[in-house]
Amino acid sequence: MGGAGTASEGPAIRRVNVRGCATAYVDLGPPEGRPVLFVHGFASDHGVWAENLPAVAEKRRALALDLVGHGGSGRPLAPYTVSYYARHVAAFMDALDLKDVALVGVSLGGAIVATVGLRHPERLARLVLVDAAGVGRRPQSWASRQRFMPSLFWQALGRPRRSVVKRFLEEAIFASPQAVTGTWIEQTLEAHRHSRLASLVTGVTLMLPDAFLYPRLDRLGLPTLVIWGSEDRTFPLQDGRDAAARIPGARLEILDGIGHVPMQESPEEFNRRLLAFLGE
Repeated sequence: MGGAGTASEGPAIRRVNVRGCATAYVDLGPPEGRPVLFVHGFASDHGVWAENLPAVAEKRRALALDLVGHGGSGRPLAPYTVSYYARHVAAFMDALDLKDVALVGVSLGGAIVATVGLRHPERLARLVLVDAAGVGRRPQSWASRQRFMPSLFWQALGRPRRSVVKRFLEEAIFASPQAVTGTWIEQTLEAHRHSRLASLVTGVTLMLPDAFLYPRLDRLGLPTLVIWGSEDRTFPLQDGRDAAARIPGARLEILDGIGHVPMQESPEEFNRRLLAFLGE
């Protein structure tokens, strides 16, 4: 998953044509600053980074896009695989003429930015994988896949009850039930409404070999930070350990007592560790 997010609040939303698809994004900080591009996860949008973008934008150019099929971006009939999303992110970088980019991705977004790193290392400066999909030694277990099932049913059946969303966030996304506020519930409902088609397709394609990146991670030659919540019940901490051991020179940062979306559940600590890595 990728956490709760909504494009209805926050910085002004811009749009750029990417491969024939209107792609929504936000752009903060000095235009001449080193670019940091944030990529959200499954069934969400750029709003998941609301508490992280301002901190990064103090000294850098901080951008976050809505993946095609999500948020304010277009919703074409498309395969919505990790490979497809990675091509779109690379084309987005082309459209904005972004170079030496630090790419940050959570969950599905982590698999996407890792794929971009494998394909276009010369265009990137750094990678940050946050509770990423597809990076563990084993292909996603059925237990992990089961975490996606409630969300897939939401997409098929329409707007779910708030009680169903609340239980899902408590069981699969946040480590602490107290972190599941009314705001997160409403933002999750809104994000799913905007990503119904893409989420249905992506929920299936995440189970395909295209999304299993672990065997290729040793080819990553970029400075890489792996950030993981110790209590992630969607993609367990062992996946983060596997990824950090597989990627040459990667560093693993564990946020104790935190679940699948550390940038939302513990934003101050997440920002501290991210900024330290970006500043190296």
